Amino acid sequence: MAFILGVIMLVIASIAACSTGPGDLGSTHRFEAPVYFLTALCQGLVLLLLSSNACNSNVLADLNTPLSNQAEFGETCEMSTGAKFIISATAFWVGAAVMSVMARKTEMKELEEAEVAVGGVSSDLTEPLTA
Repeated sequence: MAFILGVIMLVIASIAACSTGPGDLGSTHRFEAPVYFLTALCQGLVLLLLSSNACNSNVLADLNTPLSNQAEFGETCEMSTGAKFIISATAFWVGAAVMSVMARKTEMKELEEAEVAVGGVSSDLTEPLTA
């Protein structure tokens, strides 16, 4: 699920970055941060497999198939390289969500400052310019 959400976000963010119009805030959108947090949650939930019955009951070692005789399975599941990659991916997804929130707030602040500056300049010019 995390992989699918990640690919969808990559495609949407790429299209959104290329198709900004004159009224757009910039490259960040309101939906990005929650989706990044959801992706981090899905990625982190994968680690629950390590403490589940599917991992601890050693079902694969009990199978008596020709393929199961060729492979060696441990007694229980343990954290290996893949689990460490999942932990780092979860941290990176959370980081992307936090950075997306910060970028969105900065863009909103810049937009408000630009509106105030434009409003302030136009309100000061009450007389026509004469030479």
